[in-house]
Amino acid sequence: MLESLVLSILESVMGQYVEGLDVKSLKVAVWAGKVSLKNLKLRREACYSLGLPINIKTGCIASVEVTIPWKKLGSEPVSIELNGVYLVAGPIDESDWNEAAQKEWAWARKQGRLLRLTQEGEMKRLQRAEGGAEAAAEASAASAGGADSEQTLLSKVLHNIQVSLRRVHVRYEDTTHSTLPFAAGVTLAELSLFTTDAAGNRKYCVDASAQHRRIELHRLAVYHHSDCRCMVDTSIALPELCAWLGEMVASAGAAGAGGAAGGADAAAGGADAAAGGMRS
Repeated sequence: MLESLVLSILESVMGQYVEGLDVKSLKVAVWAGKVSLKNLKLRREACYSLGLPINIKTGCIASVEVTIPWKKLGSEPVSIELNGVYLVAGPIDESDWNEAAQKEWAWARKQGRLLRLTQEGEMKRLQRAEGGAEAAAEASAASAGGADSEQTLLSKVLHNIQVSLRRVHVRYEDTTHSTLPFAAGVTLAELSLFTTDAAGNRKYCVDASAQHRRIELHRLAVYHHSDCRCMVDTSIALPELCAWLGEMVASAGAAGAGGAAGGADAAAGGADAAAGGMRS
């Protein structure tokens, strides 16, 4: 059950946002406990399912690592790591906004809603099942040695998932829906999400009734370039474009508030200066 659930989530989520996902290889990797995906190209229509009328002009995820310790799920967390998330988006071109494009956008939006509703329903079902499983586990503890039921184990896994997001740059460019063309973006060196004890120390939590989670953000920066005449040239090779976007992400190793402020300035200044080499 656990293997099927993990595979289903990865297929539905990853398949919705990236191109060329190899489902057969993904299935083998899930059963092996180590999923490693490299250089994933984002779909142009990936934002449609979120109800956003924008196209992804270009974008990729350098690497996705999912570690599933099947033999120690009751004591070690599932880890999800995304490194190098680069995206350049813009509004849907009105010249391309024909009847077929509108139907594609509406259908993708409906699919996204259905997927979210399905996932919410599955989570509620698991929560209801968990309550019954805990009662059954207590009743059979004496004869069965107190082994965790599959539902209770699944609950522990979901509560203790660790997420790490490194080197992110999301940029939006618009030359048609404003009095002046502009570019705006967000860069992030690292985001970490994990469970802790009451003192804030990283820890695998087995008590679902008292959950502590910690989110850490490193080197978050926002920039806006009004009257921007230098837009990203999407004809440039994707690796080169991603390298350029990555250069503007401040290093997570810099310390101090002054360094963080400098990172924000560097990201904003870098977006203005470096775009000169990526103009259309």
